[in-house]
Amino acid sequence: MKKNFLLIAVLCLISFSPVLWGQFKGLDDELSIVNNADLRHVDSLPKIFTSGYFNGHDYYRPLVMASYLVEYQLFGLNPFFYNLDGLLLHLFNAWMVFLVVGLLLDDRRKAWWVALLFAVHPLHWEAVGNISGRAILLCAAFTLSAAWFFLRYLKEARPSLAGLSLACFTLALLSKESAAVLIVVLGLYITLTRQNRWLALVPFVAVAALNFWWRLHLGLSQFFPWANAAWALLGFTTFLKGIFTYLRLIVLPYGLYFDRSAPLLMSFFSGGFLLTWAVYIGTGTGAWLLRRKIPVMVLFCVGWFFIELLPVAQIVTSLGVHAGQISLAEHFLYIPLIPALIVVVIAADKIFEKIEARGALSRQAVRLLAAGLVIFLVMASLQQSLYASNEAAMLKRSLAANPDNARLQALMGRLYVQKKDFAAAEGSFRKAVTLAPGEARYRVSLGRSIADQGRYAQALVEYNRIPDPGPWKAMLEANIRAARQLLDKK
Repeated sequence: MKKNFLLIAVLCLISFSPVLWGQFKGLDDELSIVNNADLRHVDSLPKIFTSGYFNGHDYYRPLVMASYLVEYQLFGLNPFFYNLDGLLLHLFNAWMVFLVVGLLLDDRRKAWWVALLFAVHPLHWEAVGNISGRAILLCAAFTLSAAWFFLRYLKEARPSLAGLSLACFTLALLSKESAAVLIVVLGLYITLTRQNRWLALVPFVAVAALNFWWRLHLGLSQFFPWANAAWALLGFTTFLKGIFTYLRLIVLPYGLYFDRSAPLLMSFFSGGFLLTWAVYIGTGTGAWLLRRKIPVMVLFCVGWFFIELLPVAQIVTSLGVHAGQISLAEHFLYIPLIPALIVVVIAADKIFEKIEARGALSRQAVRLLAAGLVIFLVMASLQQSLYASNEAAMLKRSLAANPDNARLQALMGRLYVQKKDFAAAEGSFRKAVTLAPGEARYRVSLGRSIADQGRYAQALVEYNRIPDPGPWKAMLEANIRAARQLLDKK
């Protein structure tokens, strides 16, 4: 087993090795690491566990911040070690995938293939290649560990295993909020395998409820609700349509880029809206009629895939985008890729069995095809990792594919600011404001880039166009004061 996994480890490290030379990127890394005073002293640890991620009000991920604290104490602001830890976490997760899938399928050969494909799949470039992907990697590590202990508990009925599973689940919740869906995944598994172990999930529900109460107590419950039910339906439908893109990326991982947020469905009467629901209703009806012919594990994996994506399904919260737009990111698929790959490996095994039985292909030819697929995935991941190691290249590639993404334009503007190219920054921020005129932070940044060029009066005009700065009020007021003082000196 160790020798077999060694190949996975080597290919995984080759695939994502360029990320080790990546730098701190954009707003996320600046807020959480570079300019985060809480990392400077170990005494800040209690504060980390009583405040929000980015010092905001919507995320609570203290274990992620604690990991940054440890890294800062050991390595300072050397991004190599932050990237190295992310890559090692991904490798650990591939090992856990092997263990979890081995229990699910009771087939170590298939589990090895799932783990290999998971380890080298280029969809992971975003989670592994950005230090801010730590929340995804750390949450996955604890979630997969919790699932492994729980599956062992179902087989061995040892209370200690249930306790270890619950402990890992608690740590997963402290890494990323979406870990809570594990309860639903385990409930689906218990249901489909007809095991009467529902009481085993009660402690998990209690821990999730306690975590939610603690967040409310700390005032960390901010989210972005839809204005009305119609917008919520439109938002959820854009998510369903986005699943088609996700399925294509899993099978044919080309055209990968950072942040896929984009307008998709702007009307209930558009062809995309009607076709999306027609496909899902038709597929769902067919699956229900054929449910007794579909293997239980396939049904479980399909359910697992969709359950993992529920936190980003835009049912209740808009994820900060407007109705009709979709908030897609390739890192959302980090855990959902596992059940998808299980189905792919099961299907591929059946297909190749039939091909071999008919003598259409020799076993050697099948092995060559499999090796070719792995080499393709490794090369694709290597290419994506090279982009991830350079923020400018990553953003330019994304903007070439999605120029109407306001967030990408704003990130590009920030990059120009760091290079002191304020004219180029103004152009990027102006595009961001045009695409998202209601986003106060983009107009504040636009005004600042104009002020940095010495045009203080024009900067004040931009600042005064912001009716409600929201959380950016302090920044706006500081910029206005600075612009007025510099204008008076002229």
